Amino acid sequence: MPEEVERALNSSKLVVISKVTSQKSAFLGALVIADVVLANDETGLSIAEIKASIIQDCRRNLEPFKIPAIIKIVKSIKISESGKILRRNL
Repeated sequence: MPEEVERALNSSKLVVISKVTSQKSAFLGALVIADVVLANDETGLSIAEIKASIIQDCRRNLEPFKIPAIIKIVKSIKISESGKILRRNL
């Protein structure tokens, strides 16, 4: 369930909101992919350090197979009028 992974991501002090999807993998079946909007662009950390910190937070709260394999930093995540994350590209 993407919501569980999103809760873990959103609990990081570096993340405002996240969206989790999956990508097929020939070796693993599926990879967890996360789009995240950062809480503050002025952290003083490199992108690699930000991603490492987010992954470390996830390791505390998620089973290993639920930890995102890919984290994409995005400017925004589309939200529906009812306040839900739009998961499909329309």
